[in-house]
Amino acid sequence: TLGFYVQEELSWQDRIFLTGAVRGDDNSAFGSNFELQYYPKLSASWVISEESFWPAADVVNSFRLRSAWGRSGRQPSTFAQSTLLEIIQGPNGNGFVPETVGNPDIGPEVSTEIEVGFDVAFLEDRLGGPFSYYQNKTEDKLVNQPLAPSTGLVGTRQANLGAMKSWGWEASLNVRAYESDAVSFDFDLSADYTKNEITSLGEGILPTGNFQIGWPFPNVSSDHILRYGELNTDVGGNPIPGSLNVASLVCDGGLPARPGGAPILQGGADVPCAGFSSLTQGLLLGPAYPNYTVSVAPTLTLFQDLQIFSVIQGQYGRWVA
Repeated sequence: TLGFYVQEELSWQDRIFLTGAVRGDDNSAFGSNFELQYYPKLSASWVISEESFWPAADVVNSFRLRSAWGRSGRQPSTFAQSTLLEIIQGPNGNGFVPETVGNPDIGPEVSTEIEVGFDVAFLEDRLGGPFSYYQNKTEDKLVNQPLAPSTGLVGTRQANLGAMKSWGWEASLNVRAYESDAVSFDFDLSADYTKNEITSLGEGILPTGNFQIGWPFPNVSSDHILRYGELNTDVGGNPIPGSLNVASLVCDGGLPARPGGAPILQGGADVPCAGFSSLTQGLLLGPAYPNYTVSVAPTLTLFQDLQIFSVIQGQYGRWVA
């Protein structure tokens, strides 16, 4: 890897701060069609509480607005552009066959993110914390692409395919609840929310399995049974308790995530479940990662030397198959 980094920081009266930077990276894993890649960034912040119009006796003793925009890249695996060979034994000696197949068009996975937020403090910094909202778009994602049988090769090779967007927020609150020479008690509250969505699978790539446009990733999908239908009957036509007639199950027929697309979202017409799953490979139930994370971390400090602390964390919104 070879690269450089240049950054300039400017400030005005210790209230307004601007930062601009650019990073250049070149990597031996890039394909022959890729050269030096550039990643710029720009950030700004404004300490509004330092302005003359800010109330001097206000309970909010510090308030800063901030925003940032930038790009970053993730390099391919070390030998992604190279075809590697392995030795095999033959009847007349050793030979070579491809072990991994290289991609001369491989390049970095590029993410572009914008973030806005603020930092606030109350009651002489006894209460405060940051809040941030972000949006991220990742293009040319690095995925393992199966090789077509017509190539005469088997397995996969790394390629730049598809795009994904994500968005969410992060917040924390730091509280100094009690303070004295002998004892102090603090606790930190934090929470975050995140969601992502597949926006492109790449040119000529058909949706398969859990890779569907409009779905989060990773995710969990399944048939969505709406009604259990009827019970099996005995020779006299009487329902057999607990004996479900599978052929009578009714499922959600699904809705397309985009016009003309496959029915992959919940909320469609009622259809018989028999044979349904082989056509749609299931409907989206939800993400396989937690949307929400919440934590509480209290800390007790004794005589300024001994700390007793704990962390309680909960995660929510995740589906498990």
